[in-house]
Amino acid sequence: ELKGSAEVTTRVNPRLTLSFLGGVENISREDYITPGDGLTTTRLIGQAKARYRKGLKYSTNLKYRIVSTSDPFTSGRGLFERVGREELEIITPPGFAFYYQREDLRYQDITTEPTIEHQVEWNSTITTGNRTSIFVGLKGKFDKNSKLDSLDVKHTSLQPNLQLTFTPEPRWSLSGGYTLNYYKSRGPVAVALFDG
Repeated sequence: ELKGSAEVTTRVNPRLTLSFLGGVENISREDYITPGDGLTTTRLIGQAKARYRKGLKYSTNLKYRIVSTSDPFTSGRGLFERVGREELEIITPPGFAFYYQREDLRYQDITTEPTIEHQVEWNSTITTGNRTSIFVGLKGKFDKNSKLDSLDVKHTSLQPNLQLTFTPEPRWSLSGGYTLNYYKSRGPVAVALFDG
């Protein structure tokens, strides 16, 4: 596994800071499925961030990240069984084909890893007075893999966040918050059926 990245940060003015990141990840599976296959997964990463701060009263952050993956890990065993049981050599006795023989009939690339992924993150902190502050944030993620041979994999997640902080005196403070997690997944589900 090899990872590398570079990031550039610039201060546009006393209140605004921007940063840009590019990276690459490379995973080599030299002996998967069989020795010498040399399957390699490559991820290209791009990211942009902005931070705005207005004194001690207000600050906000915004980040966008995209990840493009080529050849994500897929199961070498396949998922479903195609027609062709009559082609198997019958073992006698007891007169039926064992399930490990039927692996040759299994097909369909299967994975839960995406080929494209988008991430967005935003949060703001507002100081409403000398004693109170409000934190509001939202994280979102969407990814998919539509390059499989007979199905699409999709995931969507949203996470809004709200937090209130009250500081009656410098020695202690009281915080309370609320976070909601929403997750939607469209992925493969298969039940193994042997001999029927």
